[in-house]
Amino acid sequence: MTVICNATPLINFAAINRLDIQLHWLEAAGFQNVDCWYKNFSFAVFGGYRPTI
Repeated sequence: MTVICNATPLINFAAINRLDIQLHWLEAAGFQNVDCWYKNFSFAVFGGYRPTI
């Protein structure tokens, strides 16, 4: 339950930003192959792969 409570502010912040902006953030953070794998109305599953350091 603690994890969900701690994630709530991030979820609220992410909900007000467009998907393309969030994908750009991932790319700027160094993720590769950033993409959206599933979209349904206001729900999306997206991410990328972090290269091995």
